[in-house]
Amino acid sequence: MGALDGQVALVTGGASGIGRAVVERYVREGARVGVADVDAAGLASLKAALGDEVVVVEADLTTPAGAVAAVRRTVDAFGKLDVLVGNAGIFDSFTEFADLSIEQVAEGYGLVFGVNVLAQLLVARAALPELVKTEGSIIFTLSNSSLYPDGGGVMYVASKHADLGIMRQLAHELAPVIRVNGVAPGATRTPIRTPAVFGEQGGPAFDSPEMDQAIEPIIPIGIPGRARGPCRRLCAARLARRQPGDHRLGDRDQRRAGRARPAPHPRRRFPGGEIPLLRRVGSSARPECGRRHRSSPKRWAPLPSQMQHDD
Repeated sequence: MGALDGQVALVTGGASGIGRAVVERYVREGARVGVADVDAAGLASLKAALGDEVVVVEADLTTPAGAVAAVRRTVDAFGKLDVLVGNAGIFDSFTEFADLSIEQVAEGYGLVFGVNVLAQLLVARAALPELVKTEGSIIFTLSNSSLYPDGGGVMYVASKHADLGIMRQLAHELAPVIRVNGVAPGATRTPIRTPAVFGEQGGPAFDSPEMDQAIEPIIPIGIPGRARGPCRRLCAARLARRQPGDHRLGDRDQRRAGRARPAPHPRRRFPGGEIPLLRRVGSSARPECGRRHRSSPKRWAPLPSQMQHDD
């Protein structure tokens, strides 16, 4: 019996790297998985390897249509959605700010923030109604660059700091119905894509011995990281003991991790055994920054259907 028997997950950026490792582990643990990516060849390879346990969706997740298609195909194939793993991302190859022209800054910002930030928000919003139905969870692939500088160039590091903010704020807003967490790997062997705007890509191949030699000195235990274990634990409701808004870290960052403030409102059940899409009505005073806040429970009300389609 696997830890994820009966669970349905959607993994973005799941055709290669960390995303593919998460998909493979989820399937071994009994889950059925939707996989969204722009890499058609990678998706075909994954489908051939895992068969009917996965449904693959070639989609541009930086567009609302692509995000909706990924969620819809997964739910149509497997009937529900329990877990969203927001993993899609691109890199900037450590390009320093002074080495970018002002035109490259504008183009690089749009590309990196489009995939690393906007796509996370779009897929999370597209999945929200389905996750409310199952009282599910969202897991974002963050990075040590979500917490510290020098894990990439300014575009990548800034985008990963933004992802940490998204994770914390959604954990606050969506609790107690949906649990939101993040996994922040350190240096990992992965074929992450770098847009051409950041110049020629040199250096060793991601799966070469030279890459291992480059990574090992900055990892205390000397083993390149992997995120599939923490992703599995945060996915499995019976294994998860983390507070909403928490993030699991890789490598050296585990020693210095800060912890996000848990959402203050208690878990509640709703009439009829079903949980509608919700909004908060009324609120206590804003909590003092940096301190755990205990307030009176917030009241909840169904979100009017017209508010789901804001212009």
